Amino acid sequence: MRDAIFIGIARSRVKGFKTRLGLAAFLGGTAMLLHPSIWPLVWYSVYVVSQIIDNNLFKAALKNPKKQGDEAKFIIAIALSTLIFSAMSAYTWIFGGEEGRIFAVISFCGALLH
Repeated sequence: MRDAIFIGIARSRVKGFKTRLGLAAFLGGTAMLLHPSIWPLVWYSVYVVSQIIDNNLFKAALKNPKKQGDEAKFIIAIALSTLIFSAMSAYTWIFGGEEGRIFAVISFCGALLH
């Protein structure tokens, strides 16, 4: 049962790769409109690298689903991905004015649902 849960998570992570990159591009683009600087571009680059690592990790898990001990890696990868994604919300909160704060709250809510 537990293996089936982690396999389902792995399938979902691999399937949602492009969607997560698209949402991050939207978030970074909005942050750039609210307060132009290099930081949204740096953040997006870091997020893309983290997603490539995440995608490779979960693809490998799908190829060898019986391998034990990967659960901790999965949890760490997802937590790190969420942390990086949410970091741009802090940027829009601090530097984006009232619009940035509203957008940050919406972004956090979206990250929780994702």
